[in-house]
Amino acid sequence: MSNFNVAYIWTAIDRMSPTLSRMSKQMDATRDRVSGFRDSMKNIGGVVKDTGEAMTKYVSAPLMAAGAAALYEAAKFDDLERSLKYVTGSAASAKAMFGSLLELEARTPFDIVPLTTAAKTLSAYGMAAASIQPTLLKLGDVAVGSGAGIDELARAYGRVAMRGRMTGREMMMFTQMQIPLIKTLAEQMHLPQAAIAQMAQKGMISAAMVDRALASMSAAGGRYHGAMADKMNSMGVATSKLKDSLEKMAAAMGRIIRQAVPIIPTLQGITRHIEAMTRSMEQFATVHPVLA
Repeated sequence: MSNFNVAYIWTAIDRMSPTLSRMSKQMDATRDRVSGFRDSMKNIGGVVKDTGEAMTKYVSAPLMAAGAAALYEAAKFDDLERSLKYVTGSAASAKAMFGSLLELEARTPFDIVPLTTAAKTLSAYGMAAASIQPTLLKLGDVAVGSGAGIDELARAYGRVAMRGRMTGREMMMFTQMQIPLIKTLAEQMHLPQAAIAQMAQKGMISAAMVDRALASMSAAGGRYHGAMADKMNSMGVATSKLKDSLEKMAAAMGRIIRQAVPIIPTLQGITRHIEAMTRSMEQFATVHPVLA
């Protein structure tokens, strides 16, 4: 019985030898591939390390030294100014308009972002650049008193100014902003409000009539007279204006830093390097035997 068992075992080993040999070769090949993959990943790791060192040297250190907040504020203000170029037609005009908006921001409760939006809206409706700041100042009390956004009010006012008259659509816009334009027009014209609404639907309310009605709301004795000045003395606006001043100072510092340190070219160069490394890694993954 034992002889049979020994013979059986040797026969089985003999028959399995080719298979075991192939398995051994496959294991060796797999080990080599894994080893190659490991070495390749080490190389990639070296590149990543080098990139990290480069980023620390050329990006992180300058940003930390210069102040990321200063660069951020400079970029924000630059973007706002640049957006005006596409409605004014030139960088010089955009710079001048943005300067006037910053002055207006300092004198009113409004932030620079809605003021810039309002200026672009009025410009898009055909208003001359020189008229934009006075118009926004004229609309300021109405916007603050009614709670409407200065950019929303500029949109409705700009539509009326462009058309030369108020239609039912603009009348609805003023009503939705809770500005009692229809009531004010009715008081000035000694007509029922329903009659004013009908006149608006027929396009019989001129831009000059709307102008007079809005001006009367801000004039002495008007419902919104002094609304901007009153709000400027509130704690909320005082805090907001302090924040605005700090942002302006940071933006000025950021522009100075950007001129002294080549931040933008460095960031662009690092970005291109990372993108190239990403493509190389993707190509490596598609051709490597272990990952394929």
